[in-house]
Amino acid sequence: MRFSLVAFGLLALAMTSPAPAQTPPAPPPGPAHVVNYMEFADDHVARGAALLTAYRDQTLREAGVSQVGAFAEIGQPHRFALLEIWADAAAQSAHAKDRGEAPQADWMKQGALAPADVRMHRGWHVGEAKAPSPNAVFAITHVDVPPPRLAELEAIMKPLAEKSRSESGFLRFDILQSWTRPNHFTFVEGWASEAAAQAHATAAHTREFRDKLHPLLGALYDQRMYRLLP
Repeated sequence: MRFSLVAFGLLALAMTSPAPAQTPPAPPPGPAHVVNYMEFADDHVARGAALLTAYRDQTLREAGVSQVGAFAEIGQPHRFALLEIWADAAAQSAHAKDRGEAPQADWMKQGALAPADVRMHRGWHVGEAKAPSPNAVFAITHVDVPPPRLAELEAIMKPLAEKSRSESGFLRFDILQSWTRPNHFTFVEGWASEAAAQAHATAAHTREFRDKLHPLLGALYDQRMYRLLP
């Protein structure tokens, strides 16, 4: 009995003791890709869009940034996304430090439903992009698998990207990998029109990828369609 009580006490202590702090992983070398999601209340959509385009235009004038895109989700006009590409993690960090909490505070004051969801990535498989056409549509997709199945996912992603870039109506197809969770990826696609995007979705190589991906998935395959904000 005494042994059991001691063991129980040690177990209780282990369960209540704070976990040791974990050191965040070092940012990877090379360009830093930022995907930033946000939502605004229905009566603040126009104001939110204006705030995002102002942020885009101001950020494009900063050193170290090569791309900033502001997007509105098709069919969900209160949801937006920002895509940024920085020369490296240091440039992105300097931008974030300089702006501090200003964007978050501004967005919340202008009717944002929650703080922006900022995801940091490295370019896992990034290709040349074409200039957007007037009717261009963009897909941003979150894909993740359990860590033990990461190699299986990597084996099927590269062929998808390479074949997709040869399609009619292709504008961009980039696969980004999370800094902190390497089993989490974001696909960024650009297509000249909704018809081109639909043709890609039904293409043989896309169907083959989705068939092979399905048994690997760790969470829902989350794809959202967007148009560029003017």
